[in-house]
Amino acid sequence: MFIRVKRIKGQPYAYQVTNEWTAKGPRQKVTSYLGRVIELQPASPSRQRTESPLQGSTPSELIRSAVEQELLQFGFKLQPRQEPQVIKVEPEKKKTRTKQTRGQGSNTAARAIDQKDNREQEFWTRDDLTVSLERRELRCSGRKIVLAMNEGFLCDATLTDVLDYKPGEGKTEQELGQELASRLLEAGLQVKQQEFVRLFSALFPQVKFYQGSDVSEKHWSEFL
Repeated sequence: MFIRVKRIKGQPYAYQVTNEWTAKGPRQKVTSYLGRVIELQPASPSRQRTESPLQGSTPSELIRSAVEQELLQFGFKLQPRQEPQVIKVEPEKKKTRTKQTRGQGSNTAARAIDQKDNREQEFWTRDDLTVSLERRELRCSGRKIVLAMNEGFLCDATLTDVLDYKPGEGKTEQELGQELASRLLEAGLQVKQQEFVRLFSALFPQVKFYQGSDVSEKHWSEFL
C-alpha cells in the first residue's frame, strides 16, 4: 500500500495512492482518503522500549498481540468491556416443557449476541483518540485518523491489512517474508526478530527453515 501525506491549510492528511505509468512518466492517483495524520511519540520516550513475547498461538492471535503491544508503547489503554444491561422478566405461572425448552434456546442465542456486542464495545484510548480492533477503526471525535508511528501509518486500511492478512499464493519463502514484514512496517508495528520468526512459522508451518529461533541476521535483514 502506498500512502501519501498532503498538507491542507497546514494540517497533514493521508491518502492511499497507486502509481500509474503515462507517456510523461509515473503519476500517482489518489484512490481513497485515509484521515488526518496525528504524529505520535512513545508514552515514555526517555525510557527503553519494553517488549513482551507476543501472546497467542494462532496467526490471528499473534498479529493482534503485536498491534496491542504497539498501542501500549504509545500510551493507549484498553477500556473494560461494558456489561450488557440485565432486565428481569417475571416468569409465567404455567409453562409447558416445550415452552421452557424454547426459552432456553432463546437465552443461549441472547448470550451469544451479548458476547459479540462486548467484543465490539472493546476499544483502546489515548486522550480523545480511540482504536477499535474488532471494527478496524481509528477515530478522533468520530472522524477518521491516521497514527504516524515509528516508520509507518496505522489507520483503518493498514489495521485491516494486518489483522485480516492472508498470504499470497505461489510465492517463494523470501517473498512471503517480505510481504509479511511490509504489512507490519506499513502499519507502524515493530516486531522483534524472534517474534517475527514465531509469527512467520505460525503462518507458514510448511516452511521448515523458519522452525525454531535460529535465524541469521542476513536472512532477517532481507525482509526489512
